[in-house]
Amino acid sequence: MGLFGNYNKEGKGVSKNEEKKSFPVRYIKVFTSRFWQLVVLNLMYVFACLPIITIGPATAGFTYVLRNYSEGKPVYLFSDFMEKCKENFKQGLFVFLLDAVLIFMMVFAYFSWSTPSFWMVNETTSLIPDWLRPAALVFVFVLLYIFISANFYIYPMMVSFRLTMKQLIRNSIILGVYKLGKNLLMILFTLAVFLILLATFPPSLAFAVLLPFSVCGLFTTMITFPELVKHVAVLSEEPEKPEEEPVFKDIH
Repeated sequence: MGLFGNYNKEGKGVSKNEEKKSFPVRYIKVFTSRFWQLVVLNLMYVFACLPIITIGPATAGFTYVLRNYSEGKPVYLFSDFMEKCKENFKQGLFVFLLDAVLIFMMVFAYFSWSTPSFWMVNETTSLIPDWLRPAALVFVFVLLYIFISANFYIYPMMVSFRLTMKQLIRNSIILGVYKLGKNLLMILFTLAVFLILLATFPPSLAFAVLLPFSVCGLFTTMITFPELVKHVAVLSEEPEKPEEEPVFKDIH
């Protein structure tokens, strides 16, 4: 028995009637029953992300543990976290680097299109018409929505199914566009958690260190993983027939 309890002990799983309960009830049940595990997981994730370059692999391990918690499956907190970090290191690193490039491009696009002087040749002449800047800014925010939404799905897919990088990106973008209501719900919930932290800082400092990523991660995982299961098929073993290629193959 460790300081926060024995996290290697298998859970009770999910009862047959569990799926009938509403999402808020299931979320609260998992959150309260796994509270100290979520605290430790949050701390592990924060420390694993400190080298910055390891954010992607760490997110993969983090998501795998949360997925098992949300599904009521047994999980060995430290060993499974580390195993999935290593197993998904290349894909996780690639996604992190891709995210970094896309974030840089969107930030640059936002500031360039929102700054009239950026397009001015001189005091009276602009390279673009005035109406184009608002349209471009709307487009940037649409891309930002798709980017954020796709990231909700890409890591649960990475740790749950045998997928190529191309398939991960394609499927996450499709779900990021298609599941509008649930994507907005996840964005608003995550935004609300961090806005509350900012509004109540520094009293919220302890919570900011111990729980926010687990709180948000559990919420998004409990929404995204059932959607992935609902919309998946077994990945074809015949790459020479891409037109008949289904999407996923569960490896757990």
